[in-house]
Amino acid sequence: MRLYFLLVFLLPFPPPFLDGEFKLFSGISEEKDHVIILTSDSIFRINKSKLDITTGKAMDSPIINIKRFTPFSLKNTLYLVGNGDGEVHKIKGAIDERVDRSNMKDVHINAAIFKHKDTIFKFGGHGYWDANNKLIFWDLTTKEWELYPINPESELPPRSFSHTYFYSNSKLILFNGLTLNPISPLISEKIRTPYTFDFKTKMWQPNNTSFDLEGTPILSGPASMLLGNDHVTVFDWEKNVFKVYQSNLIGDVDIKSGIALDEEYIYFVSKSKKYMGVQKILTTDFLGILLRKSPIYDDSPFKSNVFFLFIFFIVLGISFFVILRIRKKRFIILKSDHLSYKRRIYRVPDNTQKILSYIAQNPSFKTSDLYDFLYNPNLHPNHIYKIINYELLKIADLLKFITQSDKSVFIKSKYEEDRRISIITFQIKSFPLKNKS
Repeated sequence: MRLYFLLVFLLPFPPPFLDGEFKLFSGISEEKDHVIILTSDSIFRINKSKLDITTGKAMDSPIINIKRFTPFSLKNTLYLVGNGDGEVHKIKGAIDERVDRSNMKDVHINAAIFKHKDTIFKFGGHGYWDANNKLIFWDLTTKEWELYPINPESELPPRSFSHTYFYSNSKLILFNGLTLNPISPLISEKIRTPYTFDFKTKMWQPNNTSFDLEGTPILSGPASMLLGNDHVTVFDWEKNVFKVYQSNLIGDVDIKSGIALDEEYIYFVSKSKKYMGVQKILTTDFLGILLRKSPIYDDSPFKSNVFFLFIFFIVLGISFFVILRIRKKRFIILKSDHLSYKRRIYRVPDNTQKILSYIAQNPSFKTSDLYDFLYNPNLHPNHIYKIINYELLKIADLLKFITQSDKSVFIKSKYEEDRRISIITFQIKSFPLKNKS
């Protein structure tokens, strides 16, 4: 494989040619004056000043699908973290070694991957028709992925993936992402409520913002940037401000292959076939024209005395109204083809409706009691029991989604006479289901 580098000054040797898939990123701590290009079979260190190759080595073994990896520097060593699984590679010189001891496979697809201090983290992701909202980290000592402890008073974000996210000042910031429909998990739905995880307090909390731009987040370097189709957004977290620039150059940047930043320049590779090498440009020139400047988190209304007085009188009026009326318990109402809760309607399939109808009348039951609802002569009985468990999981997700509750829907215990069967207790006090079908 050959590489060509675009230079603005003369080089003593002809530059090699860049072809195929590659990753461009900043050098590790000991190589701050370099950017790295990693291909499936070679690693090149490029001098930032002259954009020439300082070293180029063939990898001892090929790296398959290089673009699915995210590079990180940990203790002056380069690591690559795979998308979707627990795969972690250590790159030492030109030696590629897989170092994780995990068996996770396709359960964290499109998770948020970032570094906090000297530790690699993942949040969320999806796989096998389900998404998650777990925060996990890779233990450099044990080489295992572990669950990170969360403050139990946190308000967790939804199970989600494909986030627009950033890391700054010991905080993970999620702006948006996708979640899977609990009834039809092949359908993804957009979430717009932003969440922040603070590593100092280990708390998740939602935030109030009107920010709705999308693009590719750039986490490395001195600035947090979001690269869109024709604009660049720069975030100043301390001043609570984001600036949107109209960039004439963004459309020519091969964003998927990565960019590198330092205090003064941006380093990138062009999509154009004319320039097949690393280029650099002043950050100010790359950004272009400032279009707008806005607060990231919108809390200005709460600083207004007029707003507080208005809220006070509203609350006072509502209080008198509540005192005069009888408090009614909110039920989840089951009809022939839907559930209703707080005047909202949620359609349910026929099998789900039958199971919910049974559960409403029998909060404590065995999974074998649901066998006839899902019976199929073409399926083995063991398979039907697996389908029963899957249906109960779907119902649990649905009821949590409807009520916005994180409480357990079912309590499961063993049935000694048949290990395929479980005894299930429906938590009807937390999820007051009433059958009116």
